[in-house]
Amino acid sequence: MCDLHGDYGIKNENSSHETCEQEYIVKLPHHLHKCLPTDWNIIDSYNDDFDLSVKHMNRQDSIGISLEGPEISRSGILTWLCVSTSSCTFLFDILTLGKEAFRRGLKSILENSRIQKIFHDCRLVSDCLYHQYEVRLNNVFDTQAADSLVMMQQNKDSKFIKKVNSLNECLNYYLEITDNYLCRSLLFDVDEQSIHYHGRRPLHHEFQESMIRNVIYLRLLKREVECALLTPLRRVTDQYLNCVLSASDQELVLCPSILEELPQEVLIDGIEVVNYVEPEVSLFGSWDS
Repeated sequence: MCDLHGDYGIKNENSSHETCEQEYIVKLPHHLHKCLPTDWNIIDSYNDDFDLSVKHMNRQDSIGISLEGPEISRSGILTWLCVSTSSCTFLFDILTLGKEAFRRGLKSILENSRIQKIFHDCRLVSDCLYHQYEVRLNNVFDTQAADSLVMMQQNKDSKFIKKVNSLNECLNYYLEITDNYLCRSLLFDVDEQSIHYHGRRPLHHEFQESMIRNVIYLRLLKREVECALLTPLRRVTDQYLNCVLSASDQELVLCPSILEELPQEVLIDGIEVVNYVEPEVSLFGSWDS
C-alpha cells in the first residue's frame, strides 16, 4: 500500500479493505518490475487518504488513467476511476464516493493543463466524464491514437488503416508483455446477486488485479509509442544535421543548399513524417466546409 505521508503514498491502518488489501500483491513482468510502481491503494472515503492522494497526483508530470464499470458512457455507470503515478496506483471507488470526489479534487487534476493524462482510447471516457461529471479533459495523450499513426507510418501500402489495436495488443508489441501479465476483460454486472456485481465490496482480487493492469502500464507504454511515433522525424532531423556538414567545399560550390526546399538527401531517402494517404471520401466532409 502507498504511504503518501512520505514521498510515495498513503497508508490507512483503519481501511475497511485492510485485510483484503494486505493479501494482494501486484504481479508484474520481471523485465519491467523496476520500471513500474508496486504500491497501490483503494480510496473509498473522504479522509486524509483522499486528500493526500490528490496532492500526490498534483505533483506528477503525467498519470495513467482508466475508467471501469458496467458501461462507460454519458448514460452508463462509472464504478472505479483508476490512476497510476510514478510511485503508486490509486483505485477511486466512485460508486461509493459519488460526484463529490470530482468536486474535492479529481476534476482539478483531470482538467489541469500541466499534468498529462494518458489513456488507451479516451473516446467513451471523455463522453462519460463530460456529461456526467462536467469534466473536460485537458492535456491528453492517447496511446491508441498514437499507435494508429505508428501503424500507418509503417504500412508499406500507404493506406489509411481503420482498425485500432487493443491495449493488450499494444502492451505485447511495444513492451513485450506476455499473456499472463496482460489485462483481463472486466465483466461488471448490475445484478446484485451476481458474483461480478460492480457494487460488491470488498473488491475481489480478480477485479483488483485487472484494474491495476489496465492502468499501471500506460505511462511506460506512452514512452515507447511516442518514441516510435517520432522515429521518422528523428531520421529527417539527422538528414538536416548532416546534409551540409558532410559535404565537401567543392560540392557546396557546385550544388549549394537551397534552404527554401527539403534537402536532397531527404527526398532521395523517400522519408515522409506521416506515410499514409487520406481516405478518398471523408465521412464528415472537409474542415473547410
